[in-house]
Amino acid sequence: MDQRGARRAERHKGGRAAAKTSGADGGEEKKKHQCHVCVKKFRVKRDLTNHIRVHTGEKPFSCSYCEKTFSHKCSLDAHRRTHTGEKPYSCQVCEKRFTQTSGADGREKKKKKKHQCHVCDKKCRDKHTLIRHIRVHTGEKPFSCSICQKTFAREFGLDSHRRTHTGERPYSCQVCEKKFTHLSALRSHRRTHTGEKPYGCSICDKTFIKSINKTST
Repeated sequence: MDQRGARRAERHKGGRAAAKTSGADGGEEKKKHQCHVCVKKFRVKRDLTNHIRVHTGEKPFSCSYCEKTFSHKCSLDAHRRTHTGEKPYSCQVCEKRFTQTSGADGREKKKKKKHQCHVCDKKCRDKHTLIRHIRVHTGEKPFSCSICQKTFAREFGLDSHRRTHTGERPYSCQVCEKKFTHLSALRSHRRTHTGEKPYGCSICDKTFIKSINKTST
């Protein structure tokens, strides 16, 4: 190969490398890992694994003090501090200490809520949340079921309702593998295995698995 040909080859090689770098830096990384329940996508498999627990109700992280379980390790770490008394986060203004960053950042978070409802004066962090909140006052229900035309204020309400038509049951019990249409039904069912009865009668102190049992005779 003569010198002119070598220079052309070198320029071609450099151009390909630059284009490759530009594509990687300029565009968003592809979200290849997709949830089979709600079709949400994630860049890394670890994030997908964590997300799927929203649907399955799985809580693999257990507190060694009280055996309460959590979906994420960070939640377990924060909970454990309620036992140990550890307060690693401090306010930059008054130096008061907190078990979670939410306590230390409380003042800053309040400042960020700059979108205010004109009806009840509630403040939201972003415009999208405010628009969604305003539907509580207006009664607007922009999400409509294509099968029965029932309408909903929020999209997740429509998604949940649609399963009554399709028969889809994406939430499964890790103990007996029974499947449910809604996550709330799975959580209630799980108590039949754990024996947990979080709802108490204010008159006789009897406890129940479901809140509706309190009105039963």
